[in-house]
This record gives sequence, structure tokens and C-alpha cells, in this order.
Amino acid sequence: MPPYSGLETTLIALMTAIVSCIGLFIAMGKVFMTRRECSLQHQTIKSNDGDTAKKIQELIDIQQIQFQMLRSIVLYMDIPRAEKQEILNKAGGRNGG
Repeated sequence: MPPYSGLETTLIALMTAIVSCIGLFIAMGKVFMTRRECSLQHQTIKSNDGDTAKKIQELIDIQQIQFQMLRSIVLYMDIPRAEKQEILNKAGGRNGG
């Protein structure tokens, strides 16, 4: 292997870097998205987040209604008064005190 001068070594390294960058750009060019694609995807994700938040709130509302209905049913159950009080004093399945 012949010895290279500093200038030749620098040129070889520069050419190798340029060829590598061009190769990566060609190989990975399909991975990157355009600004338009990025903004479109951002809008889609943002609208999906809003829909998800609405669905979660609807589920919470339904759960609260069901919880209130079950509490009102307990009033009419044929169980001892102390047991009714214990059930009604629980907060959402957690002991209130």
C-alpha cells in the first residue's frame, strides 16, 4: 500500500463521506416525509386525540349514572339497615372514611 500525503488522505476521506451521504440519502429518502405530509399527520392525530377525550368523558358520565342507579336500588333492597348504610357510605367502590 503506497503512502498517501495528508492532502490525498483528506480528499479520500471527503470523497468517501460524500459517497456515503449520497447513498444514505437515496436509501433513506423514502423514510422522510414532506412538510405537507407531516402537517396532515399532525392534524389527524390531533383530531383523534379530541375524539378519544370525548369518548372517555362519555364513559365517565355513563359510569356515574350507573353508579347512582345502583345506589338508589340499594335503598329498596331487603337487607338490614346497617348494611345499607355501609354500602351507601362507600364512595365509588372505595371506602369513604
